[in-house]
Amino acid sequence: MWVIDASVAIKWFFEEEDGSLLAYRVLGLLVQKPDLFMVPTLFFIEFAAVALKKSKDVNASSLALDRLYRLGLHAVPEGEKLLAKALQLSHKFELSLYDGLYLAVASLMKAHWLTADERAVRRLPPSLALSLRNFDASP
Repeated sequence: MWVIDASVAIKWFFEEEDGSLLAYRVLGLLVQKPDLFMVPTLFFIEFAAVALKKSKDVNASSLALDRLYRLGLHAVPEGEKLLAKALQLSHKFELSLYDGLYLAVASLMKAHWLTADERAVRRLPPSLALSLRNFDASP
């Protein structure tokens, strides 16, 4: 199971992003096997913020967000247990609370966090997170 970071999803809509081809492999697997993927609800907020910043076009950002929702990603809502775990992990690994939230979802759901944030991955044991550049979508 995988928890997809917004840094991966943004590459599906902005082809000039480094790592877009790798991100498309993730998207292909997501379309084939949607039950393998999940996100915290924060994912959609982060995605929308980055899409608007990159495109500077509210209509294009809205369209991208709509397409993202249509993928049917399972969104794990934030709650007391999840936020407590995120705080703990953020502190332990010196991550932002946002990154800690992805990691908390992965931890609680026995999944791995898939992110394009190399800096964050370097702070974590390999059992918790994987860099997009190391993702293998083959069966």
